[in-house]
Amino acid sequence: MIRKALVLLITGILVASVVPLGGQADVQAAPAATATPAATAAPAATAAPSSGAAAPAVSPTPPAAVTAPGGSATQTTGKDKQAATGKVDPSRPVQIRESLLLSDDVSLVGPRTIRQDYFHLPSYWQASRITLTLDYRLTQLALPEDTSLTLSLNGHAFYSLRPNTASTAKERLTLTLPTDLLVSGDNLVRIDALLRTDTSEEGCIDEEASPAEWMHLYPTSSLRIEYQETKADGSIQDFYSRFTGFDKLEAGTSLVLISAKESADEWAAAVHALSGFSRSDTRADKAIPLRPYSAGEGNTAENVVLIALYDQLPAEWQGRIDANGLDQAARLQLIQDGARNVLVATSRNAERLVQAGRFLGNPQLMAETLSSKVDILESTRVDTPVVESSKTVPLTTAGDQLKGSRHQELSYYIPLPQGQVLANSAKLELDFRYARNLDFDRSMVTVLLNGTPIGSKKLTTELADADTLTLTVPKNLKVTGNFTVTVAFDLELKGKSCIRNAEQMPWAYVTADSKLLLPSRSTEELLFNSYPYPFLRDGVYNRVGFVLPSELTVSTYQAISDVIHLFGRYTGGNTGDVAVLSDGASEAELKDRNLIVIGRYQDNEVIRKANDKLFFRYREDGATILSNEKMSIEEGYGKTVGTLQLLDSPYGAGKAMLAVTGPSEEGYRLAAELIGRDSSRWKLYGDGVLTDKDGNVQPFRFKQAAAAESTSIVEELTSRPDALAFTLAVATVLILAILALLLLIRKHGKKGRG
Repeated sequence: MIRKALVLLITGILVASVVPLGGQADVQAAPAATATPAATAAPAATAAPSSGAAAPAVSPTPPAAVTAPGGSATQTTGKDKQAATGKVDPSRPVQIRESLLLSDDVSLVGPRTIRQDYFHLPSYWQASRITLTLDYRLTQLALPEDTSLTLSLNGHAFYSLRPNTASTAKERLTLTLPTDLLVSGDNLVRIDALLRTDTSEEGCIDEEASPAEWMHLYPTSSLRIEYQETKADGSIQDFYSRFTGFDKLEAGTSLVLISAKESADEWAAAVHALSGFSRSDTRADKAIPLRPYSAGEGNTAENVVLIALYDQLPAEWQGRIDANGLDQAARLQLIQDGARNVLVATSRNAERLVQAGRFLGNPQLMAETLSSKVDILESTRVDTPVVESSKTVPLTTAGDQLKGSRHQELSYYIPLPQGQVLANSAKLELDFRYARNLDFDRSMVTVLLNGTPIGSKKLTTELADADTLTLTVPKNLKVTGNFTVTVAFDLELKGKSCIRNAEQMPWAYVTADSKLLLPSRSTEELLFNSYPYPFLRDGVYNRVGFVLPSELTVSTYQAISDVIHLFGRYTGGNTGDVAVLSDGASEAELKDRNLIVIGRYQDNEVIRKANDKLFFRYREDGATILSNEKMSIEEGYGKTVGTLQLLDSPYGAGKAMLAVTGPSEEGYRLAAELIGRDSSRWKLYGDGVLTDKDGNVQPFRFKQAAAAESTSIVEELTSRPDALAFTLAVATVLILAILALLLLIRKHGKKGRG
């Protein structure tokens, strides 16, 4: 009996060891590769909007779909707004803004091509005339009677032509856009081109893109906008739209002033306000200047925000503001001061002043305030709504359809907070259906993440009405920050070399049940690759402490403004914890914060104390940066550079310290400008960066790379319900077998003793 029990036990173990943990039927797993950033793709027949920096009046990419985790991942163009209706300000002259429509050459290939570009009209612009200049060249093989260009504005066609196909030179088309189709905000210009180079007696065209079917757009294509500003209506809402307008930011006519006495609470209010202003209009990547108040400061600015405790306001401003109630409340009051508008935020109560700063940093509240004055009480709710990070993100809320044969794509933008990395158990569940008239021997669907394929599946007749595909993100595909999921269909037809216009097109449809399961984890390494993590977490300040130098100069204020500017681009709310500290702050004040230390060796004690821990260390007198294991630095050159150094905080475990420093004021200002521009973030990686006045940027990695993440068996099992169920079943069988064996041993043992 004992021998039989042992045989049964061993057999069970062997069977369990050879049974697979389960798999996905009919799924061809593509080999994983290193993730490469990819722009969101448009449908296959559509040319994606150009990337790169164009002149700010033209937005070459559609407005970002600001989608919090847990919301729909589909890109949207935003809600249409009515065109500006305010009265034109007669004191304002007619202004002309000329902007390039494209940032680079664009080639469109195929019988049907679409090009879309956006331009932005602020709410306070009244456009009287917009001229579009389109420079292009078409294939010489295009059939004159079957080739056309159609232009539309905000979904309404307004001009069509048959281009000169015999010309070999660059053509120029100049049009005036119909003003009645304009809207305040983002406007869409679309070019639809039908390029036919051949036809047949059956009246059909080949859907396959041919090298002979092409249209080239030149970067000299432009928009000329003639406009006047509308008259200010005296509301905080109108002031806010102008203060954060991209044209005002570019011109430097918006300004934030803080009391010259600079209390910690005034600084905190200014940080929250600047962060909110920076995320209100992302078209101009330029920080709003921050200055201490002084007589005559900001006289050239059109719109000014002044933040100060009431007792520290200059007498001229105290006389304009009623102090009644300011012991328990803060007040925002818009004051006309000559040619400029000044929004004063003040209180006698330090806590209420910080609350006023959070009000200023809440774009929704500022856009809703129709009066010129508002009091902020303790009970006033100024916090932005909490952004909930859901582990389940739907790809689309209503479903998306594709029409057309051969290769077709749908792309979805997925937001992931900076500093977060997709965990190994991240999955995509695709629910879709497709036409039955396909050649199923050649039709398939492929899913790509940031341009890297993660899996494919063959389409079949049996599942055409209800097909699914479940894929796990490969372990070696490290994804951080926002990313793009592309669903690519290859819809092939049997025996079809061309498609008649009247024939039903093949189609595919991605349903609203398609979703991503996005468990994520925080990165453990302090690298600029994940910046602004760990200073921001879940879209808010993560116990940040700004440590300022003992001597504050214009360069210091500009450096602070630059650093906050980038934070503002990535914050999703105003509820974070932030403090502004002096260089003589105690260790208790520095201990539990992620520190951003700004200044020179001579004027910031925190930098002096941490010199032996810096990657780019100072000479003993602090006059120059020394050579290190990564770089040889000549003494004179070392006096002019600026550095960014991201290291563990010496004041608290698990906290970080960013040193924005240099031997001179110009040096650390250059470093702050580098890290303060969203357009220059791509230059930053590793944990130590050196920059100079000639624009040279040299990033290095000093800390050793962390060991590759090892996923425990428990994590693997809990992330796969099928494997977990099978493991529990096997464990149950083994436990029962062991119990049976013990009972048999006990039974026979008793017989032996008897």
